[in-house]
Amino acid sequence: MHAADVPKFLMAAFPGFHLDYEGREAWHSDYLTVGMFASQAVDAARNGMLDDFPRLFNAVEQGLKAGDEAARTMLVAGFLED
Repeated sequence: MHAADVPKFLMAAFPGFHLDYEGREAWHSDYLTVGMFASQAVDAARNGMLDDFPRLFNAVEQGLKAGDEAARTMLVAGFLED
């Protein structure tokens, strides 16, 4: 997996969180998209919507194991640290 694959990878693993990835504005980077996804995950946790979290974090773990360095950096800095 490459960094450019991370946003779609996360959305496939956790479709309950929808970002308009295809229609996002040109100034958004993949890193910002992953950060917005992280913000939505935090909001869901605050609201007690945790059913899909095991699948989401399994996907993050898989990406950390299988991704290239740029993908791992995006997952750590863009998702886990945000």
